[in-house]
Amino acid sequence: MKQFDLDDLVTGKRLTSADQHLLAGQGWRRLGEPRFLHSPLAYAAFELRCAIERCLFEFLWLTQNRNLTKADHNVASNVSKLVKELLKRHGGENALLRKMSFARVFAEATGVPRNDRPAVFDLKALEKQWNQLSEFCHRQLEPMKTWEAMGDAWVRRGYELLSEVETHLWGIVVESKLGWVDHSSLPVEMVTAREAYIAGDIDDNALKTRMDLMTPVFLMRSGKALLLSS
Repeated sequence: MKQFDLDDLVTGKRLTSADQHLLAGQGWRRLGEPRFLHSPLAYAAFELRCAIERCLFEFLWLTQNRNLTKADHNVASNVSKLVKELLKRHGGENALLRKMSFARVFAEATGVPRNDRPAVFDLKALEKQWNQLSEFCHRQLEPMKTWEAMGDAWVRRGYELLSEVETHLWGIVVESKLGWVDHSSLPVEMVTAREAYIAGDIDDNALKTRMDLMTPVFLMRSGKALLLSS
């Protein structure tokens, strides 16, 4: 991905995809970190929060077969509500992680390049980082909680947090991609393997073996792509 410079940040058109917010946050972080500047920290925190929000929204869009209802948009207006709703719809944290893992194994079996395979990530971890970033982009209301009063150690901690969030998001939207398998397009045998994996009846190795055996035949038979990705 193209990296932002100061001119891009200030004069470029504002885009709303998760990767664009990530790059903007990275740009502000790189600008401010050498001298631990206050304003770039606040701007970077804001952009990375936007990146998390957009990442979760884009994931919702994919899991809903790219067709969001008004109710979906209402849920997406709040990060906490969105995370809870996604976990509820997909049977909890473990079930959702297994669905993500299935999508990644499926992508590997069908020859998708590593950097284009669906990411496997923890929604609650993203929500936690979103909340942590809030400390550095919200107004401080108490005299002893202003930017100056909190001191250099607080600012340094903010830049450490930026790096942590940036690395986390980079693994989701750059080193991998947001993606999802439309299970309604899968052959019956693959649906059975997916359900067995989600239920914990087969492990990663068993799933990979099944995919390696089944995928070539099914791709030849169907003649169509089965993976949804951003």
